Amino acid sequence: MYPSKDYFRTTVTDGDQMPFGEDGLKDGGLGMAQKTRKHINYDNLSKEEAIKVFQGMLSDLGVSNSWKWEDVNRVILDEDRTKVLKTMAERKQAFQDYVKQLRNAEKEELHEKKQQARQNFIDLLKEQG
Repeated sequence: MYPSKDYFRTTVTDGDQMPFGEDGLKDGGLGMAQKTRKHINYDNLSKEEAIKVFQGMLSDLGVSNSWKWEDVNRVILDEDRTKVLKTMAERKQAFQDYVKQLRNAEKEELHEKKQQARQNFIDLLKEQG
């Protein structure tokens, strides 16, 4: 089951009150830090900049490569940065590109870990031999 749209909410709009203490923490330090919403004009962005803003929003919301578009679409409905890309097709394509980047980064990280483990094993054999 995927989280609801309010699960990742970390910003405070005018009139909202977050249930955090003065130090920004809730329940003995298990809460999220309090942030304020910045109003940024997204009207005059180039296509590449708009895609970066949209993908940054996905990253901020904690979207992983296992999420499906329907789940992401439900979570991003109330975000201001959703509208930097004008059409749903552009948003979906940016999401697919983001997931592809995450998968490639994960593959590369796994490959590097395997190579490091292999090199450590070879070094260990040389020490023993």
